[in-house]
Amino acid sequence: MSNRTFFAKLRKLLPGLQRLQSHESTTVQVNALYGQYRLTIGAEYSGPECDHRQLPPHSRPIDVNGAIDHLYIENHAVTALPSRSAIDQQMKATMILHGLTVSVHDPDGSGRTVSIEPNQVAPIRCTQILPLDDCADERVYKKLLESGQLTKQTYQIIQEDILRMLRQNNSQTRDRVMS
Repeated sequence: MSNRTFFAKLRKLLPGLQRLQSHESTTVQVNALYGQYRLTIGAEYSGPECDHRQLPPHSRPIDVNGAIDHLYIENHAVTALPSRSAIDQQMKATMILHGLTVSVHDPDGSGRTVSIEPNQVAPIRCTQILPLDDCADERVYKKLLESGQLTKQTYQIIQEDILRMLRQNNSQTRDRVMS
């Protein structure tokens, strides 16, 4: 991802966010390729708060809640689709996570940080873990979950999914207007 924050990218793709006053918050529903998400974009931090948190001016917190049908874990990485090599190897050493629910708090809207509280219910939960062979070890899933990497990698997938869908919708809208 580029140096621009997740919020800045959203703001570019959703003109309504450009008109959002600093004290206002809003909620956006996105039905994307991999899942359905509800983004709650909070009020802007004050100048001193941005300085204290070492954030760029006009930063806002973002909460993402939603559901993803499935994700894959292969080679200690979370992916939205299996890699070509995993497919070629008949998904050996791959796990499928089914029925994921997501509740992620991005405290500064950067897209780079996720707030995980010590007593928080897991931000990523799944209803079923399906190891596709004996090489796929559920300990890898637990390690990714406990380290926070499952949440961070899933949040990156969610951001890409949302931005891709918004770009596609904007492109389709422009195409209709031009015809």
